[in-house]
This record gives sequence, structure tokens and C-alpha cells, in this order.
Amino acid sequence: MPASIRETARDYNQAFGDGDFERLQSLLHPDLVFGGAAKEIHGAAEYVAGLRRLAPAIIRNEVRTILVEGNQAFVLYDFVTDTPAGAVLSGELLTIGRNGDRRTW
Repeated sequence: MPASIRETARDYNQAFGDGDFERLQSLLHPDLVFGGAAKEIHGAAEYVAGLRRLAPAIIRNEVRTILVEGNQAFVLYDFVTDTPAGAVLSGELLTIGRNGDRRTW
């Protein structure tokens, strides 16, 4: 039975927060497109490589809410770091394919 959009979004966020990059990559479509503040990233491998660079600073993610509409989920969470910034309020809009494709931007 396929996971719900909400469950997939939560799994993705938790894998990122836990530093479980193998699990994280398994949840992503290989050709994902991520549009961040600095640049657009193409491909799950490049995206996960960028998240790995954040790993030394992250303690965990604390999900505040997940809003779902159709095959999209917006995840609002605290990106909890061990830096002077502490918890950084963050949000991601995820598009999760109907046939198991998972893409984020």
C-alpha cells in the first residue's frame, strides 16, 4: 500500500533531520528539481550532496505542520542547529508523484 502524501512528506523531512541520507535519497525522484534561494539544483544526487554539507550543523528537524493539497505538501518546520542561529523556521513545498515519483522544488 503506497504511503500517503503526508506520510511521505514527514518521512522525507525526518530522514533529512536525522542525517539518514540513504533513506532520504530513496524518497527522491532521481531527476528532481529543487529551486532554492541561491540556485536551482537538478538531480537527487546533487541535492543530497548539498544537504550532506549541512549535516555538521543540524541537530534535528521539528515539524510544525504539514498542509496537503492534491499531490503537494507544504512542510513548515524548525531546522534546529547547533549554531548561534539555533532553530531556523523553514518551509518546503513538495510535489509527490501519483505513481511513486517524488519531486521537490
